Amino acid sequence: MVYTVLAGNLLIAMRKFAAAAFSGGSAMWSEGVHSLADSINELLLLYGIHRAKASPDQTHPFGYGRELYVWSFIVALLVLAVGAGVSLFEGVANRRTGTPKSTRADSGGAQKRRTIRAL
Repeated sequence: MVYTVLAGNLLIAMRKFAAAAFSGGSAMWSEGVHSLADSINELLLLYGIHRAKASPDQTHPFGYGRELYVWSFIVALLVLAVGAGVSLFEGVANRRTGTPKSTRADSGGAQKRRTIRAL
């Protein structure tokens, strides 16, 4: 199951990065990074599952089963950190260069209203 989700996330990430390259949209870029982060999270969870199956030894007489929770916690921290990092990067980049007029929410509607009024 985890392998299927990992393969799906990698395919989705590639498509989103391709769409971002084609359109130049920062939202698609952000979505591609999000899907890539999901893929990295799946790899960490796979590692946690592998480590949790280790047999008990002298230092861990009850086994390593709870190690999966540690890796799940690390995944949660990474999701938060990557999301915050991408948001901060995009915010600083847009403040430095200014948001292009073509990506403003009302630019298309305002242009249409001006055109209709001119007619």
